Amino acid sequence: MTRLTEADKLGGYKIKGVNTDDLTSCVDTILVENAIEKLAEYENLEEQNRLITLPYAVGSTVYVVINLYGERIIREHVCENIVDIVYDMQNGDFGKTVFLTREDAKAALRERQGE
Repeated sequence: MTRLTEADKLGGYKIKGVNTDDLTSCVDTILVENAIEKLAEYENLEEQNRLITLPYAVGSTVYVVINLYGERIIREHVCENIVDIVYDMQNGDFGKTVFLTREDAKAALRERQGE
C-alpha cells in the first residue's frame, strides 16, 4: 500500500502533498491531526509487517475440525483472545482446520477422511 502520510519537521505527521492549514477552515484542527496520526500509526505498523487483517472478527462463529476421539467439527465463538486468531493464521490453520462456515469444515473433514 502506498503511504498517504509523511513525517513533518516537528516530529508529527502530515498528509503527503496536502497543506493541512487549508483543511482547518472547515474542520476541527485537532480532529484532523488525530486522524492523520492514527493513519500514520497504521502505515508504520504495515511497513513493519505488524498489521494484519483478520479473516474473522471478535464475536464471529467459526468451525474447527479437531481430532479428539475421532475427527469432528466443533462450533467456536471467537472471543476477545485475539492471540488464538493470530496463531491460527500464522500456523496456516485458517482454511485447514479453522473455517468460517460449517459447510467448508465438513468438506475439509470429508477430504481428510478420504485420504
